[in-house]
Amino acid sequence: MKILVSGISGFIGSHLAAALSVLGHEVTGTYRSNPPRDIRRYAEGFPPVNGRSAVTAGSVTGVRADLSEYQTVEDLIRGKDAVIHVAGLVGDWGTKERFHRANILPVEHIIRGIRTIRKQDSSQAPGYFIHTSSISVHGFGDLVNAGEEGPYFKLITHYQRSKLESEEIVQEFSRTEPTVCGIIRPGNVYGPEDTTTMYPMLDAIRDGKMGFVDGGKRLTCPVFIDDMVSAYISLLDKMEEDPEPVNGEVFNITGGEQISWKEQIGLCAEKSGLPRPRLNAPGWLVLPVSGILAGLYALAGSKNPPDLTPYRIQQVRNNYHFSMEKARHLLGWEPRTPFAQGIVPTVRAWKEENGDGSEREGRGLGS
Repeated sequence: MKILVSGISGFIGSHLAAALSVLGHEVTGTYRSNPPRDIRRYAEGFPPVNGRSAVTAGSVTGVRADLSEYQTVEDLIRGKDAVIHVAGLVGDWGTKERFHRANILPVEHIIRGIRTIRKQDSSQAPGYFIHTSSISVHGFGDLVNAGEEGPYFKLITHYQRSKLESEEIVQEFSRTEPTVCGIIRPGNVYGPEDTTTMYPMLDAIRDGKMGFVDGGKRLTCPVFIDDMVSAYISLLDKMEEDPEPVNGEVFNITGGEQISWKEQIGLCAEKSGLPRPRLNAPGWLVLPVSGILAGLYALAGSKNPPDLTPYRIQQVRNNYHFSMEKARHLLGWEPRTPFAQGIVPTVRAWKEENGDGSEREGRGLGS
């Protein structure tokens, strides 16, 4: 296939593009500002997906592009068999307009582009479109083994609302056009080179700044990067083989295991040889404090959020655990990597990044 993957300078996009390329696909990837590193290295040791191993050394053509510009998007998707949209703005801070431009406008442009190209020459229009949403569209409440049908709670950030709106746009498109569409909601993705979530967490443990809310007893939803990538590929394979059951469907993707924040952070400390955090604060106290801090930062016009925000506190003071039954049933996908296993190469890579580790032995499991 000729596949466009947006966001290849990001954590998920870089690994996904590399995996697709070594499976024999012709991959073009977009990035907004920072050029990606040599993403071919992500394929080293990548586990087989759906029984398939690497067939080529892999190569990805990188293109710098602003997906908020319509003509750019149309030109990029023309002649592609599939579009996998991973790029987007992630965070709990920023204006509604900023999240609309980053998370909704590109989706609208992709859909408009597919329609335009199909009218001109249907053979040049992508037949498959996978959109990346977020598990956070469920909101925050008592989520234990929650499925795609719910429950859902009030959304508290522009990020969450922009992701839910983009889902609705894709689902409406899937009901009216021949392009097969699917939506993936990643959980808390981690792995080697996760500089957004796991590395800062390890930094905080090392620096004695990590603590728990309500003793860390609530469940969370980590998913190792290799499992995350295999979910995308499983969905794409299913779209080719039997599109009707998956067209317009949403898939929550996490590691599926029942693991609390206390257990997760404890494993981070154990595998990195650091003391387990002892700080603890009650949720009833830190939630209003986070709201006050966020309000003060907003009044000051700060471009950066405080360390505590309602979004972050709500995620750790509520159970945040999801069922993988739909992905298992419709995609034949199964997470392979429990957190206790996936954190090992993650910690090793973090130590190497900080100049405290031996030479990298490969990023795959068992390395």
